Amino acid sequence: MKIHLLLLAFLWPFLIHSQNQLTYQLPPQEVIDLVDAPATPTMSISPNNSHILLLDRPELPSIIDLAAEELRIGGIRIDPATNGRSRSGYSIDMTLTDITGEQMRKVGGLPINPRISNVSWSPDENYIAFTNTTDYGIELWMVDVPTAEAQKLPLPYLNDAMGSSMSWLSDSKRIIFKAIPADRPDAPAAPKFADGPLVQQSLGQKAAVRTYQDLLSNPYEEALFDYYTTSQLVVSDIYGNAMPLGEPGVIWWFSPSPDGQYVFVNKIQKPYSYIVPYSRFPQQYQIINLEGEIVRTLAAIPLADNIPQGFDAVRQGLQPVVAGGCSCYFVLG
Repeated sequence: MKIHLLLLAFLWPFLIHSQNQLTYQLPPQEVIDLVDAPATPTMSISPNNSHILLLDRPELPSIIDLAAEELRIGGIRIDPATNGRSRSGYSIDMTLTDITGEQMRKVGGLPINPRISNVSWSPDENYIAFTNTTDYGIELWMVDVPTAEAQKLPLPYLNDAMGSSMSWLSDSKRIIFKAIPADRPDAPAAPKFADGPLVQQSLGQKAAVRTYQDLLSNPYEEALFDYYTTSQLVVSDIYGNAMPLGEPGVIWWFSPSPDGQYVFVNKIQKPYSYIVPYSRFPQQYQIINLEGEIVRTLAAIPLADNIPQGFDAVRQGLQPVVAGGCSCYFVLG
């Protein structure tokens, strides 16, 4: 018995050392072939139903994707390195074909190791806009459909942290997108210590509040939320000639008018809340023209932290409408 214990004590450092040298191991080839089998591509049909864009997807997310830093603030999850959504899916290749599926053309000029998202056809079907997520930001790219060639536009990085990130104008020659402001400084640094207590007041009101995840919890997270969600609307032609549109703000979503003369903009306002996500923060609805001038402020909706329970309950200032199986809202202003 003593000999066995002595032998184990002698071998123990070597066992620890050998375990520390382990790396990821591969399973049998049959399992590798099963896991790495090509995924079924997704497709996007052009507005006039004449072309199909096939989008190849990766089989599984990589360890790099899963290990990326993630901020969970205000009810959203952000990748701070790219200023986009964290853990979001993407495509890795593009193929064009006609509606019959007979004339297949691989899209050329794609970036190396692409991460393709936000694919959008121009109304005339001559172009396809898409974003490519790099290690440092989100780029805007354009595909010329007749030639099946892609190119990067010389534009600032996009802000894709929340809501819509880009939309075509009706002339098919211009596109509006949310950009990271050009003069944005470095991200706020975490405070080394608290300079006071965190106090929340109920003010004597009763309200049924659901349990939400990833909420704001302190002023530092409020500063992070502002930093990563603030964007500048930019209008650009298909060659990358761009100009800013209006003032920067926490823009949730936007939508150009059918005639391409105006843009409907939804902005998140302060004060923020620590008990509900950003979708219930105060909001402002505006119509601006393509010079960035405010044509009309439709509504200013207050914080909605006291909505009654029930799936048909809505915040003050919004009227629910159900159409085609989709719940929509009209602004009452």
